[in-house]
Amino acid sequence: MKKTRLIFFFFLLFIALSSSLCYSQQFNQYDMDQDWAIGDFELLDAIDAWAKGNLEDFDLLDLIDFWAAGGYQWDPLSRVYKAGYYEGNLITLKYDHNILEGKWKARIQSFLDADVIPLIDLESSLSSVDGMRYLEDVLPVMDAEGVALIAFDGHQAPKQNVLQTGYRWSYYIHKVVNTYAERFVLATNGGTNNNWFQQKKSYIGQLEQHVRGGNYSLIGEIEFRHYMSSRQCADGRTDRDINIPIDSVNGHRIFSLSQETGIPFVVHLEPEDTPLDALEEMLSTYPNAKIIVAHFGQIRHPEKETRFSPELIRRLLNSYPNLYYDISTGHPGRRYACNNNVLDTVIWQDDGSGSQTDTLKPEYRDIFTEFSDRFVAGFDYGGGRAPLPEFISLRTGNVRLIMRDLPDEAKHNIGYRNAWFLLTGTAWQ
Repeated sequence: MKKTRLIFFFFLLFIALSSSLCYSQQFNQYDMDQDWAIGDFELLDAIDAWAKGNLEDFDLLDLIDFWAAGGYQWDPLSRVYKAGYYEGNLITLKYDHNILEGKWKARIQSFLDADVIPLIDLESSLSSVDGMRYLEDVLPVMDAEGVALIAFDGHQAPKQNVLQTGYRWSYYIHKVVNTYAERFVLATNGGTNNNWFQQKKSYIGQLEQHVRGGNYSLIGEIEFRHYMSSRQCADGRTDRDINIPIDSVNGHRIFSLSQETGIPFVVHLEPEDTPLDALEEMLSTYPNAKIIVAHFGQIRHPEKETRFSPELIRRLLNSYPNLYYDISTGHPGRRYACNNNVLDTVIWQDDGSGSQTDTLKPEYRDIFTEFSDRFVAGFDYGGGRAPLPEFISLRTGNVRLIMRDLPDEAKHNIGYRNAWFLLTGTAWQ
């Protein structure tokens, strides 16, 4: 009897809390644009209502707290609003694709008018913590470095209460795009979370739902084969050694999603022999899926990646028109601590003393030139990096170094034209 009563009690508790969770999407009445924040004009409206006797003192004080904190959220346990932004709250995108593309195009053209080849980064991620810390400071750096657009993947939202299960989709990048629509592109939450690593159903199911919803321009980086970084290796982060077959059930779901919607996706796939075979099979099976393989020329375990060569890349690019690469790769002389400090970026010329020069090998320069319509820029910002403004300056320098000795047509293609095509489905005019 006691056990039955206990089960019934927890059942009632669950129902009560579930109803609170459902209510969590109810916006405060003074949040007119429904972005889970109280802006300056919204606060002025509240003050006006208070002055007319239509708002209680304590309600106004709450709104001032929400305004000062940069956001508010619904606490499902206490059933009250509280100060502080929560990225798991649904935010609606303010602009449709036509308006966004117009803003992007104007910014790209502004750099071209100044004789600067603009860059579009299709391979970075941004947590709400880093965004709140660095985003405003990176805007002048983007202008100075000729960065037109950055497509940021979102990170998983933190747990709000003990009842939350499954993947927690973050809408923080919606907030970023709504604020700076001319600078940032809405990419999905990336496949860089435990729900994806363990191949559970929650993340992939939500990803499909969101992409089919029509707001996203890019499917954020999905990790299939991923080695630990040098930093992760030093920290003993063996959980970051990821090995998910790209031709797995969920791999097919990703490719099928891209083929169905036309939305491109980024993958992290170390070019080991077996993953390369599976990649070719998937490219052939889904000829209309648009795939961007990250970190071109990054070879950290040459003993496992024996087939990567200019000849292989030339054959792949000739055979599969839906295959692209990004150049978010290493600077000359970069070494990989997890494998005897091997030089991990093969596109640079040897300097004759065990390191590398800042000049591309002729065979890779020729590939960038001949297939300049198949490469895009990427910065690979994410957790554990240098502060975003500093990082962007360093990575744009490396991207422009790779492009330095290429023909002008190739520079324009890699810098922004190919990304424009992938994001919009139309050629740059």
